[in-house]
Amino acid sequence: MVDLLAITQGAMALKTAGDIAKTLVGLRDSAKLLEQSVELNRQILAAQQALVEAREEQAALVQQVRTLEEEIARLKSWEAEKQKYELKDLGQGAFAYVRKPDAEPAQAPHWLCTNCYSKGKPSILLKVGMQTGNKAIWQCPDCRSHIHLYYSVSPSDPK
Repeated sequence: MVDLLAITQGAMALKTAGDIAKTLVGLRDSAKLLEQSVELNRQILAAQQALVEAREEQAALVQQVRTLEEEIARLKSWEAEKQKYELKDLGQGAFAYVRKPDAEPAQAPHWLCTNCYSKGKPSILLKVGMQTGNKAIWQCPDCRSHIHLYYSVSPSDPK
């Protein structure tokens, strides 16, 4: 006859084996879940990094637009201002831009450096010294170019 104790022990062993199998499946699913969580976190981190880079690029582009707008405004202003000057021969092979007599608003007589004028940067020539032979040295404070003129020649002379 069949031993009831052996059947019970066999059934218990089968139940325990089933429980272990369920636990193993659960562990496998937990490992998969953990693996998927790690991958999800990796993707979220990559997306955040891409957003940070996009924000930095946008900020750089906004700054570049601002800089270009300022440059356009400066060039427009210079374009209007340079119409108030004309190139004049000062003698001894020297040239400078002189403010037109009818230019508004009126300003003290001065000369602009031809080099800086051509680059869109008005720079007033300054008398920096004397030279032998009764000549004055006029120099641009920006580009350091200079001209030599007779001492009697000055921006206030109508030429």
